[in-house]
Amino acid sequence: YRHLHKSYTSYLINLLKFSKEDGNIHCEYDQCRTPSGRLASRSPNLQNIPKGSEIAKNIRKAFISREGYTLIEADYKQIEFRCLAHLSRDLHMIELINEGKDIHRLIASLAYMKKEEDITDEERRIAKTIVFGLMYGRGEKSIAEQFKISIDEARNIKNTFFGTFREAGNWIEKVKRFAKQNGYVKNLFGRKIEIPQLFSKNKDEVAYGLRCAINYPIQGTAADITNFAGGLIFKKFKELNIDARLIMNIHDALVIECRDEIIEQIKELITKIMTEDVRNLINFRVKLEIDIEEGKNLAFGE
Repeated sequence: YRHLHKSYTSYLINLLKFSKEDGNIHCEYDQCRTPSGRLASRSPNLQNIPKGSEIAKNIRKAFISREGYTLIEADYKQIEFRCLAHLSRDLHMIELINEGKDIHRLIASLAYMKKEEDITDEERRIAKTIVFGLMYGRGEKSIAEQFKISIDEARNIKNTFFGTFREAGNWIEKVKRFAKQNGYVKNLFGRKIEIPQLFSKNKDEVAYGLRCAINYPIQGTAADITNFAGGLIFKKFKELNIDARLIMNIHDALVIECRDEIIEQIKELITKIMTEDVRNLINFRVKLEIDIEEGKNLAFGE
């Protein structure tokens, strides 16, 4: 009931309130609302469109391109993981990512003492989620409860990750120490983020502050990379006077609407900008990659 009620009130009914005379919905983007620097969407929040369920797919099908146009979504692959590799200067992690290795499958393989090809999708998923949890300071007990696994198993994956990528672990501890002493952190580009919770007398607030201390530099760097990409794409479209336009930002993804006749040209152009041009602009140590989907609506073929 809750799922259906939220879908009905938050999306179906609420979205219609924002429909303009031209038949479109135009949200507002705010650069100053989130600490990490991610663009925040409001009136309505189009970054919160659901995914996964059948109802979600149908809601996404309501977002359609104009006649003769196609929607393209370009989404950065594992951008936060790549940001951790760059920020920590973990040469082993950087090397594996640049070689195209599946790090989550590797960690699962080492933790479960199985060959990589024998790791199941579920084992990889558990390892991936635990690794991201560890990056942002989640405890072994919390992770064990989520996946209904033993604390020893969660601890084994944790030790495997930090044993394999020692510099990443050292960087996390270094950032925590800096945040405790100074009450703030910075992302790769100098964005300063205050964390007042670190000076609280409440242990839970301090623990939350320490999680933020790791999250903000990584997520803030990822956000700025996506923003740089959007800026470069906007300028290139204008420069070439091309019949395509940026219409949405959804976290690490950019959504573009373009004429049907130039889909392949646009896909090639935005791939180059988001991977090569952005990487060269910021001297990023790690390869940037994107996933691209196209379709007449935001369900992209579902």
